[in-house]
Amino acid sequence: MNEKTKNALLSIVASLVCIVIGLLVGFIILYCINAENAVDGFTRIIKGGFYLKPKGIGSEIAQSAPLIMTGLSVAFAFKTGLFNIGAAGQYTLGAYGALYCAIMLKLPWFVCLLAAAVLPQAVSAIAAASSRAVILVIFMFLTSF
Repeated sequence: MNEKTKNALLSIVASLVCIVIGLLVGFIILYCINAENAVDGFTRIIKGGFYLKPKGIGSEIAQSAPLIMTGLSVAFAFKTGLFNIGAAGQYTLGAYGALYCAIMLKLPWFVCLLAAAVLPQAVSAIAAASSRAVILVIFMFLTSF
C-alpha cells in the first residue's frame, strides 16, 4: 500500500471516528436531559429524513438548502482569495429582513426578497465602516504623541 492510499484511509477512518464520538457525546447529553426518551430521540436523529417518508426527506432538503448555500458562498470566497467570516450573520440578517417585511409590513414577496438581499449588505457595510473609523481614531490617537 503506497503512502497516498494510507493517508486517504487514515483520513477516512479519522472522520468516521469523529462522527462516532460526536454521536456518542450527543447521546450522552440527550440521555442526561431526558433519560426516558433518549433512545427514541437518538433513533430519530440517526434515521434523519428517512424517519417520516417521503415528507421527511423533502423537509430536510428544504431546511438544509440555505445553510448549504451559505457554506458554498464562503467556499467560493475562499477560493477566489477573499476572506469572509460574516456569512452566518448575513444569512441571519437576510432571513430577518425578509420575515420582517413579510410579517410586519405585509409587503409583496419580491420586496421581501429584495430586503433579504439588501439588509445584510447594508448592515455589513455599516459595521465595516464603523470598525475602520474606530481603528483610524485609535491610530490617530497613538501617533499624536
